[in-house]
Amino acid sequence: HNSHRAQIGYDISKNLRFKLSNATGYRPPSLYEGNNLKGGVLKLKPEETTNSEIGFDYKNFNKQITFSGSYFTGDIDNEIAYSSGYYQGAGKTEIQGYELLAKKYFDDKISSFSSYTFTDSDKNSSSSPKGSLVPMHKFSTSLNYTINEELNGHLSLTYQEKAYDTSMNELPAFTLLNSSINYKLNDNMRVYASGGYFSKQPIFDNIFLNYVNDINPDAANQTVTAAEVGYGYFDGKVNASVNAYYTVWGNRQYDQSIQNDQGQDILYIFDGVSQTHSGLELELDAKLNKLLTLNAMASLGNWVYSSDFTATGTNTDTQESEGSLTIYGDGLKVGDAAQTTLSAGFVLTPIN
Repeated sequence: HNSHRAQIGYDISKNLRFKLSNATGYRPPSLYEGNNLKGGVLKLKPEETTNSEIGFDYKNFNKQITFSGSYFTGDIDNEIAYSSGYYQGAGKTEIQGYELLAKKYFDDKISSFSSYTFTDSDKNSSSSPKGSLVPMHKFSTSLNYTINEELNGHLSLTYQEKAYDTSMNELPAFTLLNSSINYKLNDNMRVYASGGYFSKQPIFDNIFLNYVNDINPDAANQTVTAAEVGYGYFDGKVNASVNAYYTVWGNRQYDQSIQNDQGQDILYIFDGVSQTHSGLELELDAKLNKLLTLNAMASLGNWVYSSDFTATGTNTDTQESEGSLTIYGDGLKVGDAAQTTLSAGFVLTPIN
């Protein structure tokens, strides 16, 4: 299969450059995508893409600022999609949008970066009108600072919304605030610390208590607050790190449907669920000789529910309340998550 890429650039001035590009792409299905454990081997066609972009780059070295913008369009034909298994998507996915990027150097120690991307991903299919997992709006900004040769830090903020999962359910918007600081002890060792705050809108199903659009007055954003400290060592033969983390996941929400004695469906919405995740992680890559490298890791965690929480039930057949239940979960282990994980392996490289 043949693919091409063509680019044109023109310097309008010493600071401003115009650019134009067009490209095609080709991706055959992977071995995993082409084999379904239930349905057997799938005859999937390769994905074919076409992308075009027009934009500009502006650089002012005197003011130490760069700015760029672009408008892009793209088509994905024979898209390989997933929903309880891989399948060949019907129709064609059409993508269009624009992106703005800006970077500013305040001096040789402090710089900032910001970006905004708008993406409209439409499918020519009634069952899947939107492309999955692609946010329509995404904004991010960051600040990098160097205090001295040994100490530097980073602060970032990200916000995105209007993304959909593979079943075309709108995913909650979220805001992520993260910061980190690194200190170089010497040429082989460093220590670091980071912290973050994550806020996500309630799951759509938890906003409405039933199917008559009664809004849940207790619906609130889920929040995650995290902190981490660590140590790293590297000398060319050994690369090792150890870090300790502590995370509080507040106001987590989920729902579950059960049937009562009359065979009617009862939807229970759990809210106010709080969890605490703490633990220690170790990683090691050691080159034993020219042929053999050791890879090992260990994760020792303590993930528990940190409070009791309630579940509010609604009869989805009669739209009547089924009351509320209290779940005494304080101190119980979080399920579906390994508390302790250990692994080790070797990489053999007989030739360079």
